[in-house]
Amino acid sequence: MPKSENNKSTVSNSLNFNEWIRILKRGIRQSQIKAVIKVNAELLKLY
Repeated sequence: MPKSENNKSTVSNSLNFNEWIRILKRGIRQSQIKAVIKVNAELLKLY
């Protein structure tokens, strides 16, 4: 594989990885928010 093709492949893989990380972070944040809401609802039931 010529070096220029390898560099293009690396850039493409890097962009895919960055997109995957962005999606993963968003999913983690959404899960954290859902957990906080559930915990707060349970705390309100205690009072």
